[in-house]
This record gives sequence, structure tokens and C-alpha cells, in this order.
Amino acid sequence: MLAYSYFGEPKYYETLTSTLTAAVGITATYLNPSGLSGLPIRAALVSCETAAARFTQDGTTPTTLATTAIGHQLSVGGAIMVIGFEACKNFKAINDAASNGAVLHLTYFY
Repeated sequence: MLAYSYFGEPKYYETLTSTLTAAVGITATYLNPSGLSGLPIRAALVSCETAAARFTQDGTTPTTLATTAIGHQLSVGGAIMVIGFEACKNFKAINDAASNGAVLHLTYFY
């Protein structure tokens, strides 16, 4: 069990849907939102449903199984914590299999 308060306070939520046919990341406005007096993002809780996804945190672009399958697999029902500003800024995700309809739910901590 994770103690989420360690990562800051949860302030924003975003859903990345089946548009994951090209690698996408956290929407830039959530990295350093103006509504939080300049506090940068500290962590993101990412959960996966509907279909598996692939993700990276170092700026590498993940790819699907149909190509070379770059990135870590996040299975349906799985969840990860992306910790640190750079990891959040560089986070990218894509469907594990082309057009499989992965849905990622993200909660952002500051």
C-alpha cells in the first residue's frame, strides 16, 4: 500500500483515452499549473483499464507490439506511480497493441 501523501496533495485528474494510437504524455498545463502558485508536479498515479498500454518515463517514444514494442507494459487493472518532475514531464504512453483502446486515468500530486 502506498502512502500517497508522501508525494504531495492530489489536485488534478486527467484521462488519456483510446486516442493512444500515437504516444501521448501528461498535458503540459498540469506540469506546472498556474492555479497552484507555481508548484511543479511531484508525482502521477496512472491506472489502466479496457486494454493494455506501453509507457516510458525517460523521453523515449514507446511503440506498440506491431512494431518493436518499446516501453514497459501496463496491464489492464495495473497502476504505477510516476515520481518526480522530469519523469512526469517525459512520461509517454501508447496502446500496447495498435488501436486496442487503452484508457489511462491519471491523478496528479503537487
